[in-house]
Amino acid sequence: MWILLDTGRPRQDNDQDATGRQQDALIEAKDGTIADLRARVEFLERELQRRGDEANTLHRIVAGLTQANTTLAARMPELEAPQEPAEDAETVEEAPGRSGGPRPDAPGPQTATQPPQGGGLRGLRRRILGW
Repeated sequence: MWILLDTGRPRQDNDQDATGRQQDALIEAKDGTIADLRARVEFLERELQRRGDEANTLHRIVAGLTQANTTLAARMPELEAPQEPAEDAETVEEAPGRSGGPRPDAPGPQTATQPPQGGGLRGLRRRILGW
């Protein structure tokens, strides 16, 4: 049972006042969330721009290195050592059976044209003494 008394003051609805405060709090929270999201979007846009610039720089570096590699590969035959010995640096190849030493079937006195293997006395000393 309810009894209503007239106090002469206008009646205030506490429920409507509480609902209005809740709505104001929700609107403020929504505005704060929107501001945070805008700041994040701006940050991500700047980061995306920076990464794009970095990617362009890396592409230019790779293109330069590729071009340098191609240029050096084209010059490779110029830079390689010659495959055939030059005429000045010709080596004398001995024919089979000719060692430059005395031949047992040759007539007359024979002398060796090459020093003995090992460098003679010096080579012998090195082999024996190790120096």
